[in-house]
Amino acid sequence: MAYQQLITLLPCHSLDDFPFHLEGESAADILAGYCALWHPALIHAARTVPTWRRSELGEEVNWESSLVTLPQICRDDMPGYFVDELRGAGATVIDCGEVGDERALIDCALQAIDDPAEVASEQVEDFLALGLCHLLTEVLTVRMRYSTLLDGDRFSNLLLAAADAAVAGNADETREMLGRCYDALAEAKDHFYPVDTFLFDLTLVAPTTSSTELAGVVEDTSPINVMIAAEQLQRVTEEDPALVDTLKSAIASDRLCLVGGECDEQVPLGILSTEQLVAEFNRGLAVYKDILGMRPNIYGRRKFGLHPQLPQVLHKLGYIGALHQSLDGTRCPESYHGAISWQSIDGSSITALARLPLSATVPESVLRLPRELGEAMDHDHVAAIGFAHYPGHTSPWYQRLKRIASFGSVLGNFVGLDACFRDAELMTGP
Repeated sequence: MAYQQLITLLPCHSLDDFPFHLEGESAADILAGYCALWHPALIHAARTVPTWRRSELGEEVNWESSLVTLPQICRDDMPGYFVDELRGAGATVIDCGEVGDERALIDCALQAIDDPAEVASEQVEDFLALGLCHLLTEVLTVRMRYSTLLDGDRFSNLLLAAADAAVAGNADETREMLGRCYDALAEAKDHFYPVDTFLFDLTLVAPTTSSTELAGVVEDTSPINVMIAAEQLQRVTEEDPALVDTLKSAIASDRLCLVGGECDEQVPLGILSTEQLVAEFNRGLAVYKDILGMRPNIYGRRKFGLHPQLPQVLHKLGYIGALHQSLDGTRCPESYHGAISWQSIDGSSITALARLPLSATVPESVLRLPRELGEAMDHDHVAAIGFAHYPGHTSPWYQRLKRIASFGSVLGNFVGLDACFRDAELMTGP
């Protein structure tokens, strides 16, 4: 059969009450149900842009020849006869709770298409990433109190051209058309926020992190930030001496930004005197320089370690920025602003990021990104959102976010933290 509509049901009346609160499988269901419809073979067959409808169906919809994905959370709130009614009206309904993951959703959807074309998996991923970008951009637009300014006809024509090219096996044309789709989304976003947003990948190195795991992270072609204490740097490079050249190369090419300071992050900085604090930092910086020939310019640590004289010490030691955060669950002062001027008791200060990074391991971090970006755009001079994770522990949705960034800056550019702090006035305002 030929689909004429590609629809996912969402548990909201409008995008004003988009379900940011969902977690775990429920969040993944929402994302998978929407993105699965963006497979190029489905778009090529249906000749339409995938869309959504509210799960409480008070509106009149012609369901004939529609492909409908139904997230489990929507199914739980519906009367038992609802799916039968949809199917009786001519819709093909795929229950996410029964089918499973996104790949299974796509397989079920493609079964109804006569002889669906084989499309390279990388190209399929590019389309699914575009679907995620489209959803998050539309939600962000509403979150910023605007109506969508996306040129629907132009976007539709570009998307259909990309799908046709993918089905025909023309990889170059496919990527060009997809790039134009991202450009159209970026132009719509620029109407309400004509400034680039910063996204940063914060990879945490723990005492249990192996050199092999860290080497795998460094292979990432997008900018990453590695939070590693000097003691852990010494340990992993002793495990694998070849890692030294790998790290040096990544730093030289601006793909890796070191974040750290003291030698041992287990040391409770809060009880140290100023002299002991300086000595601990000098010990750590000496290790960085001995191994890598350079030292970090951004300060941060996994364990809680805020100290009233830390901004003074960091300023004197030549740091250009810091992370005013605790990543071990310890409570620390919160700020409505992402970037702050962190002052010491002597009046000296350093620019710091105070907003906790999101977890890159769970789907809800991507689902909530429009809310986080909206708050950052409202309160900060430059919106900066971080994603923290240990090596090798990221969700597929986070990886899809990185794929989106490879096409353009619709949702933000992944950057090194040193780039965020190069202009302190831009970060914190005059």
